[in-house]
Parts: sequence; C-alpha cells; structure tokens
Amino acid sequence: MVQDLRGGFETALTHAETALELNSSYAMARAMIGICKCHLGEIDEGLEMLRRTTVASPEDPHRFRHFRELAIAHFMTGQDAQALRVINRLVHQAPELARNRLVLASLSWHAGRRDAARDCVAGLLRDQPELTLRNMRPVRFADPGMAKRYAQGLRDAGLPEGA
Repeated sequence: MVQDLRGGFETALTHAETALELNSSYAMARAMIGICKCHLGEIDEGLEMLRRTTVASPEDPHRFRHFRELAIAHFMTGQDAQALRVINRLVHQAPELARNRLVLASLSWHAGRRDAARDCVAGLLRDQPELTLRNMRPVRFADPGMAKRYAQGLRDAGLPEGA
C-alpha cells in the first residue's frame, strides 16, 4: 500500500479494498481506502472512513498518519480551521514527527495563523537546517492545484525553495 506515498491513489485503493475483503477488521486497509477516496474526490466518504478508523483503533501504530491524512482531507475541503484543530492535536501528541510539523505550518498559514506558521517553520529549520521545499518528503495530492496550495503555504511561512 506504498503506492499512495508515490501518488498512485487508484492502485493503493484497489490494494486496500482487496486487503479489506480478505480481512474485514484490517484498520490500515480501511484507513487507506479513506485516504485514497479523499484524494480521488470522494472526500465525504473518505473522511467518514478515516474518522471511523481513528475512533475504532485509537492505539493503531499508524494512527499518526491517519490523523495527518484526516487533517489534509479537511484542508482539501476548505475546512482550514478543522484541519488545523486535527493537526494541532496530532503535533501535540507526537512533536518529534517533522512531517506533521510541516503539515501544521502549511495549514496554519492557510487558516490565517501566519505567525504560528512562521514559528513552526523556524523551529523545523533549527532542527533541520538543510530542509527545503525541494528535499522535504512531500505530501502527495491527486489534485495538482491542492499540492500547489499546500506548498505555497510552506513557502509563504518561510520554508526555502532549495537548489
């Protein structure tokens, strides 16, 4: 199910649906279906699957990813304040995960919390001075416009472009 990390949401969806058919209680497959559906435009159904997964499996070792994707799904629907609430809670629970802090920075920028976004990027750059838009591990979006909006939030918050 690594396909989604490369932007192959259709393939990841097919694999996750097959996995869920084989094991109806496989939380990771259920979450992956939700993630893929969000990115493929079925956001309401995807959001519901992600919500159910996070509630049903609160100790799932992949829960941080599921919550990050839930925040990103809210961002994709324009619910910037809700996206920010979810990612803030996640960063509070696992502040060591730099990828979540990147999401926090972009979502903070888009929710109008510009100083918080700049502070978040400044903290990331203190921890990882070589971090740039070019070398960060990207969040993949099926919608190129959404990927551009996300990256623009990071750029505006002060993350350098990179060589």
